[in-house]
Amino acid sequence: LNARLEKGDFGRTKVVVAVSEQIRNELVEIDVPSERVSVIKNGVDLQEFHPGPADRRELGLPEGVPLALFVGDIRTARKNLDTVLNSSVGVPGLHLAVVGSTAGSPYPQMARQLGLSARVHFLGYRRDVSQLMRAADLFVFPSRYEACSLVLLEAMASGLPVVTAVTAGATDLVGAECGIILDDPNEVDTLAGALERLAPHPESRKKMGQA
Repeated sequence: LNARLEKGDFGRTKVVVAVSEQIRNELVEIDVPSERVSVIKNGVDLQEFHPGPADRRELGLPEGVPLALFVGDIRTARKNLDTVLNSSVGVPGLHLAVVGSTAGSPYPQMARQLGLSARVHFLGYRRDVSQLMRAADLFVFPSRYEACSLVLLEAMASGLPVVTAVTAGATDLVGAECGIILDDPNEVDTLAGALERLAPHPESRKKMGQA
């Protein structure tokens, strides 16, 4: 019912603003005339999200190890932390910091069952995400669906190389020079390979982060 009502509204409006090319294409697929659709991507507060130093010890993060960061709602499967955890098994040198409320989340137990307790750090809900991004080495976010992932753009603004998927929205802004984009967010081995390409290679991470 909601979808039918929305489609009726789209037919009566003069301009529809999509937050990404992905959403623009989805609107055109449901017969919204392409000439009515404009794209304005999400913006990032560059005073808050920017490259710079951060003290891992003060943030409760492990020191002296390659550290990936994941930020999102970890109480549902949409953000795809399950694939990230399964992929991390195959990248033994990589630590993962997970930001998101753990209340009702199945993933802390999943991490224990996979033998990842020593390498996966559940930080809970945090208000200092920009500082955590400055402390991490890379950002991993292969969400199964996003309209235009703001957290992905914030990570890029923070100078982090990103590992994501075509389903995460706004990946047209990433490109090969800024990170790795997966065609299928659910491919465990492919994601593990992408993480392995970056985890032990600080120069590659630095080059992508600068891009």
